[in-house]
Amino acid sequence: MIEKIYNPGVGKYDVVATTGPGYATKRQEALEAMAQLLQGNPQLWSVAGDLFVKNMDWPGAQEMAKRFQKTIDPKFLEDSDESPALQAAQMQIQAMGQEMEQMHQMIQNVGKSIEMQDMERKEFEAQIKAYDAETKRISAVQAGMTEEQIQDIAMGVVAAAMESQVMMMPSVREAEEMPEQPMMPPEQQMGMPQ
Repeated sequence: MIEKIYNPGVGKYDVVATTGPGYATKRQEALEAMAQLLQGNPQLWSVAGDLFVKNMDWPGAQEMAKRFQKTIDPKFLEDSDESPALQAAQMQIQAMGQEMEQMHQMIQNVGKSIEMQDMERKEFEAQIKAYDAETKRISAVQAGMTEEQIQDIAMGVVAAAMESQVMMMPSVREAEEMPEQPMMPPEQQMGMPQ
């Protein structure tokens, strides 16, 4: 909805236009004010000297300002409004967060270690139960066996052990086929001169 329409061709209007200094004039005034500050306090060159050179109107001023900026302490060039105490607190919070993460990882590792120990204990208990059951079975079988049957089983075990030992030793025939080596004194066997 349109409530009113204004026609500038109808009626009289009072408009006042004022002009202030132009951009170049403002820049010149800022440069003069900075020059007075730097003359009165030369230590400001190490803080804002690059800004002073940047506002000058001669060729190469921008390049000189960039080089001058490299000599200024980086903490003055930061745009952050955070105080050093706040920055230190944030760093402490980050360090504490990292420590908490490390502790969390350690707790998880301890938990896994406990789980592994519990599994090993259960496996060991299962082995004990299996050996106990085997012992009871052997006892039950033994109770029904005669002394001769036990002696036959023992003889079979001894015979099997001897047979496996014979397999590991070279046969008598192989020993006979090997050429005899003359016995040498121990000094020659070790390669020592006499």
